[in-house]
Amino acid sequence: MSYSGYDIEDALVLNKASVDRGFGRCLVYRKQNCVLKRYANQTFDRVMGPSRDAQTKDVIWRHKVLDEDGIVAP
Repeated sequence: MSYSGYDIEDALVLNKASVDRGFGRCLVYRKQNCVLKRYANQTFDRVMGPSRDAQTKDVIWRHKVLDEDGIVAP
């Protein structure tokens, strides 16, 4: 019995490699509907990836927090 208030039952030992591979991450997917149209002048709507700054060609600041897998980095 521990007198300090903390013992092994209050701890969680994690392997660093497991954490690096994503152990403990929670993904929340939300479904969004969108309508893609074809227009009479042969143009059409399309869904594209992250926006880039026109001057620097770098990803806009709101997307810089994303990791390589598209999830916010811890």
